[in-house]
Amino acid sequence: MKRAAALITGGTSGIGAAYAEAFAARGYDLILVGLESGKSVHAMMKTLENAFGVRVAAVRADLSKEREIRAIIRLALKRGEIEVLVNCAGFGLGADFTGAGLRRENEMLKVHCLAPMDLMRSLIPRMVERRKGVIINVASLGGFLPMARNSVYGATKAFLISLTESLHLELWGYGIRVQLLAPGFVKTHFHDAVRSAAKRLSRQKRLGWMTPRQVVRCSLKSLEKGRVVCIPGLKYRLLYALCRVVPRNLYYRLCLKVGRK
Repeated sequence: MKRAAALITGGTSGIGAAYAEAFAARGYDLILVGLESGKSVHAMMKTLENAFGVRVAAVRADLSKEREIRAIIRLALKRGEIEVLVNCAGFGLGADFTGAGLRRENEMLKVHCLAPMDLMRSLIPRMVERRKGVIINVASLGGFLPMARNSVYGATKAFLISLTESLHLELWGYGIRVQLLAPGFVKTHFHDAVRSAAKRLSRQKRLGWMTPRQVVRCSLKSLEKGRVVCIPGLKYRLLYALCRVVPRNLYYRLCLKVGRK
């Protein structure tokens, strides 16, 4: 009998790798999708297999390419018992709307929005049949809080936030738990796209930087409690709550002031 498996995009590094470890510890076989490959990924696979007695498959795929998304879906459907789907793949641009380049912005739309949609549309029917499943979509606090030089990234995450909450309502009663994870600053390679800014930000301890394991631990605790939206870290939850009640014009002025600094 096949064990239940977790399919994790962006699963070979950062938050995705932390989810891989957490679900392996819970006895799930893993299918990890990412751009990374080579010795480090192989070592990670072996570590998880030896530590938890599970099977781990790593697939190198670019989720901005339709044919590679289709290949992942075929693999998942062939595997059969995908009980957990974590859509974690993503990247930043760190440029103005007109300065990032249309090709990269289109790729971001595909990775952040279309790939999760395709994977969920393919796997949800089987979860419904079994009346069991977990879907975790990793967005960002930036999806709630528009910022300059973050326009397309924030917009894609806002899309994912709305889609996830709507799916929670649609799948209510089918035994499928749906979660939207919206972290703030996390110590991963994500910020490498804006290296100089990342170095400055990483020294700002007051921003409340978290580790991937801390974020995933919070996510899974929230999942067990049935919370649909998870914002890890007290500072970030307070920031979210504050920005929801601040008048919009005041929010814009604050953003501009912070941006100048």
